[in-house]
Amino acid sequence: MVTINKDGTADKQEQQQVTKLNNNGNSIPTGFSSKPFENLRKIVRVKENVDSFFKGLEPAMRASNAYWAKTKRREQVRIRKQLERVSSLREQVEKLVAKQKDIIQLDIGGKVYYTSKQTLQAVPSSMLAAMFSGDYAVEVDANGRYFFDRNGKLFEYVLGMFTKKI
Repeated sequence: MVTINKDGTADKQEQQQVTKLNNNGNSIPTGFSSKPFENLRKIVRVKENVDSFFKGLEPAMRASNAYWAKTKRREQVRIRKQLERVSSLREQVEKLVAKQKDIIQLDIGGKVYYTSKQTLQAVPSSMLAAMFSGDYAVEVDANGRYFFDRNGKLFEYVLGMFTKKI
C-alpha cells in the first residue's frame, strides 16, 4: 500500500518498493521481471494454483449438492404428507359442516327440538317430509327455528317414531 503525502504525491521510497521501472520507463509490479516469458510462467503458475484450488473444491461441491438434493426430497415428502393430512381434515370438516346444515331446529308449542332433515323425511308420505323436501317455502322465526303451534310434549313421540324409521 502506498502512502499519499499531504501534497497529494506518493511516498517515493514506498513507491520504489512496490514497483520498478523497466528499460522503456514503464512501471512493473514487484515480483515480476522485465522479461516477458518469466512473467508468463508466473501467470501460468498462478492459474494452475487457482485451477488446483477449484478442483479440490469439486468433491465438496458434489457432496453439498447431494446433501441438498436429499434434503429437498425429504422436505417434498414431508410437505406432501402434510398436504394429505390437511386435505383429509378438510374433507372431515366439510362433512361435519354438511351435517350441521342438515340439523333443523323446531319450536313445537314452546319446546325446542333439534333433529335432522333426514329424520323429518323418514316417512315420505308425511306432511313433515313434504314441508322439508324443498318444494315448499317454510319460514323460520327470529331464532332460526321452524315454529309449529302444536303440543310440544306429544311431538316427542312423533319425532321418536320418525327416528325409528331411519
